[in-house]
Amino acid sequence: MTADAFQVRVLLDRPFRRHPQRIPGTRTGPWSLDPSDVGDCFRACLASLVAADDLEDVPHFLHQRNVDEYLAGVELPWHDIRLAREWLRAQALDLANIDRALLDELGARYIVTVRSHRGPWNHAVIAHRGAVVFDPSQHPRPYTFEDLHPEETGGLALAEPYDPDPVELLAGWKALTE
Repeated sequence: MTADAFQVRVLLDRPFRRHPQRIPGTRTGPWSLDPSDVGDCFRACLASLVAADDLEDVPHFLHQRNVDEYLAGVELPWHDIRLAREWLRAQALDLANIDRALLDELGARYIVTVRSHRGPWNHAVIAHRGAVVFDPSQHPRPYTFEDLHPEETGGLALAEPYDPDPVELLAGWKALTE
């Protein structure tokens, strides 16, 4: 399933409010059930894109994924993205993984994954027109596109709700990796 398989309307010129992350990632964080261990950079990026009044207005989707994986007894790839899409759809918004070159051409802000400067885990930042424009960790060494994972060519941008719905899209992504 590719972005070409469905129509997505990316939202441009939306209000933007910078939200620093409150929970830094830790060595145990990516797999921890303790919410204070799981960095909330993705939540901070999403809160910034939707211009939330407070970071706490946005759920901590990565922590929720860890809890759900523990309860299910299996790994749930992309589950945090599904949860984020469902939350956004309740607000007449959505999240779409779109090619970065197209997002840059459109002038959209979007979330990308970089290699963390703090440890061997991923970190979410916001990019715009080919540059990292916001790092919720406020790390003293700025992130650049050199820190992006080379295999990832997309970014997560706010969009109008689109089909397939979050569950159906997740099933399509899973089928592609099997």
